[in-house]
Amino acid sequence: MEESNNYMSATFVTMEGHMEKGVITFRLYNNDGDIRFTINSCSEVDMGLAPETYSREQQAKSWNEVTSNILKYLNGDDLK
Repeated sequence: MEESNNYMSATFVTMEGHMEKGVITFRLYNNDGDIRFTINSCSEVDMGLAPETYSREQQAKSWNEVTSNILKYLNGDDLK
């Protein structure tokens, strides 16, 4: 974890068996009340027996759920 007055980040390493085996970093910035949240995922698909696009579709669905919950909590707008 890393933290300062207007910035916070948390990096996690996921292991074999997780849908996203790799490194995932969440960042939260506060720029004069303008809050920005980012997710950076460097991972490999770890569901080798799943149909070709299934794992990535599930990954995208998961991140959409995360960002939707954050937007709802912050009463914000999704810019990108």
